[in-house]
Amino acid sequence: RTATLKEYCAVETDGVFRRSLEKTWQEYRPGIALQVKGTLEEVNGQFDLVVLSHVLEHLPDPSAMLKLIAQKLSPGGLLFIEVPNQDYRFKKYLFPHVLFFDSGSLRTVVEKCGYCVEALEGYGRPVPDSGAFNSEELCPATKIVLRGRSFLPAGLVAGVLNMDLAAASVSDRGTWLRLWARKKI
Repeated sequence: RTATLKEYCAVETDGVFRRSLEKTWQEYRPGIALQVKGTLEEVNGQFDLVVLSHVLEHLPDPSAMLKLIAQKLSPGGLLFIEVPNQDYRFKKYLFPHVLFFDSGSLRTVVEKCGYCVEALEGYGRPVPDSGAFNSEELCPATKIVLRGRSFLPAGLVAGVLNMDLAAASVSDRGTWLRLWARKKI
């Protein structure tokens, strides 16, 4: 069964990105309400789903955010987190990442903040520990699409990258970790 969300709330601290999201939302999601806030503290109400996509690795204290989100989750609400899987193994430049998660450390911080982890898996192409993973390892078609990304549809660019990086394949040594959790009652 597929559910359609009728209302979204986004938190974006960068003013330029926040204004861009506010301007373009209705073009891509007509008829679906969006609130855009600058901080999590500005968000009111209870939510059935909170998504943290590539957020926690930028925070010196992810526990503070996870505890605040627990207050905003409705009873039975879900938390979805996606973070890089130990990206120090394969990225040449790590800034602005301040934390590096593996499945054990991600599970530990989430559980210590009052959640029950329901699923946690690695996804994407298994990445070597060599530190050599870079754009040179992408297939030639992906490189061409990336060069044309400014005039190609964003969905096409994302789709080609997802295929090349095997974003949907499960792998403990994959590029990303994805976690689903519920707030403890």
